[in-house]
Amino acid sequence: LAPDALRAPAAPGGDASGPAPRRVTLIGDAAHPMTPFKAQGANQALSDAVLLADTLAQSIQKHSDPDVGIDLALPLFEKEMLRRSARMVQGSREKAKELHSSLAMQPARKVQRDIGVDMQRVIGELRAQGIGACSALDPRGLDAV
Repeated sequence: LAPDALRAPAAPGGDASGPAPRRVTLIGDAAHPMTPFKAQGANQALSDAVLLADTLAQSIQKHSDPDVGIDLALPLFEKEMLRRSARMVQGSREKAKELHSSLAMQPARKVQRDIGVDMQRVIGELRAQGIGACSALDPRGLDAV
C-alpha cells in the first residue's frame, strides 16, 4: 500500500475544495459505545484493526485502482465491524445496568461481590434443603423466611 493511498485525490482541475471520497473510519473505543464493565475495549480495537487491514488488502487487490479499492473497502469494513461487535456492545450495556442498579450499590452487595458469594443462590440452596433463609436486606424481614 503506497503511503499516499489513503489521501483523497484532488478533484478534477486541481480544486480540492469539492467533495472528496470519505476516507475516515473509526475503530476500537471510538467506534463502539461500550462501558468498561466487560473489559472488551482492547479486544474490540485489535479485532477492528485486523478486520480493517484484511478488508483494505482484499479490496485493493481486487480493483486495479487503489483509490476505488479503498473507497469500497471502508463501508464493507464498517458493516462487518458493527455486526461483529453488536453482541459485546449489548453485553456491556447489560453489565452496566446490573452493576449500577440500586440493589448492586448496597454495601452488603459490594462485600458479596468482593468475596465472590451469590447470596441469592445460597439462600435458594438453603431453602431447597428446608432451611429458612433470607437476606437481611429484604424489607420483609423474617416474613421472607
